[in-house]
Amino acid sequence: MKSTFAKKILPVLAPVTILLGWFIPVLGFIVPIVMLTAIVLSTFLGRYHCGNYCPRGLFLENWLTKLISQKKKKSLPQWLKSITFRWIFFALMIVMMTFSIAKNPTDLDHLGRVFWFMCTWTTILGLILAAKYKARSWCKICPMGTIQKSFSKSHKDLELNPDSCKTCMLCAKKCPMDLGVIDKDKKQVIPSYDCTKCNVCVSSCPSQSLKWKYKKAA
Repeated sequence: MKSTFAKKILPVLAPVTILLGWFIPVLGFIVPIVMLTAIVLSTFLGRYHCGNYCPRGLFLENWLTKLISQKKKKSLPQWLKSITFRWIFFALMIVMMTFSIAKNPTDLDHLGRVFWFMCTWTTILGLILAAKYKARSWCKICPMGTIQKSFSKSHKDLELNPDSCKTCMLCAKKCPMDLGVIDKDKKQVIPSYDCTKCNVCVSSCPSQSLKWKYKKAA
């Protein structure tokens, strides 16, 4: 379960960085700090950072959903979620960032603005996707999410009690990442490296049939 700090404080970083970053370039360095943290955590926790500590992800999930109804929202098209597209998108992002940094690599204000710009336009893209599809649609193509998915060794942390499971599929309906969560016929968890371990599926299960292998922080 996300901490009060994560739910209330971290989402603020996204709009603050975007609104003030141009005037205070040093705020742009929040971006690489968040990126590095995500990569380090992914080596042993998978995409846990995405579901619990990512400022933009929490902003889209916890704040945007209060402004934009998620009822009858479509899922992101399959081709956008494909690993091929995700790596192409990742490569384009790296090229853009490298080219921008190379213009003046020793100027801290310039570097801060580069990170600010990357954060700003990708957040705008995230908002556009959220308006048309589901709130965390951006998280399905996020370059950092793609890296974490690749580095992750943790994708089988969710357990299902088949005896108590009613196969109501509420877990899948509530999943912010639009994952299947469980195989209805086999009554078993569908492991996914894109699972952000946000705990929504566990907390929404009416029969409390889902649990984590490890003890989640309160």
